[in-house]
Amino acid sequence: MQANVKKRKYFLATLIQLASHNSPSPDTSKNVKGLMQDLLDAKIEPEEFTSRLHAELKSSPQPDLIPFLRKASLPCISLYSVANSL
Repeated sequence: MQANVKKRKYFLATLIQLASHNSPSPDTSKNVKGLMQDLLDAKIEPEEFTSRLHAELKSSPQPDLIPFLRKASLPCISLYSVANSL
């Protein structure tokens, strides 16, 4: 299970980097981080996350993203991130 958590954590970290470096708007990175936090806190479902993410990044939908996120234990990613930052 730890390998799956690492994959999802790597994806989210890469997403932050892309939003930070490839966006014309300085708010994009902040908005993407907020979306990710809402996803990790279970405030939004993967479907809403991907929809809002595509709108924020002005990107085309990625059909494999929802199943990828659904397989993740998002609370585990959050806990894993906290444990590794200590």
